[in-house]
Amino acid sequence: MNKEEHTLETETYFLLSAVHTKKNVKKAIIKQMRKMEYYAKHDGSYKSVSKIEDSEGTDAQGSFIKKSFFFSQKKKKRYTKDSSYYRLEVKYLFCRIVYPVSLSKPKQNEISEILKTIKVKDRN
Repeated sequence: MNKEEHTLETETYFLLSAVHTKKNVKKAIIKQMRKMEYYAKHDGSYKSVSKIEDSEGTDAQGSFIKKSFFFSQKKKKRYTKDSSYYRLEVKYLFCRIVYPVSLSKPKQNEISEILKTIKVKDRN
């Protein structure tokens, strides 16, 4: 493993989870988004959080709502955090990607390609 690969593995995080809810999926997503914003602004683990930007769009997984912001951590290193929420029938898909701001564009594209390969299926 070369140094560049090691850096990517230790400083880039990818979290994906499907959250089942018996309640209204849209309300559950909004509640989770508000929690995320609260922790981003008030939790001591993030330093100098930028303005949290909202966006919406569609990709291989479907329609999503996305929250993005920059923060400092680990000796003032800047990171980008993208959290996407995909609305499914009785659940939502939550995807969080964190990577250094200095990460090259090809490496950022490599990370986003992973998301395109994921398929969410019901157990039925």
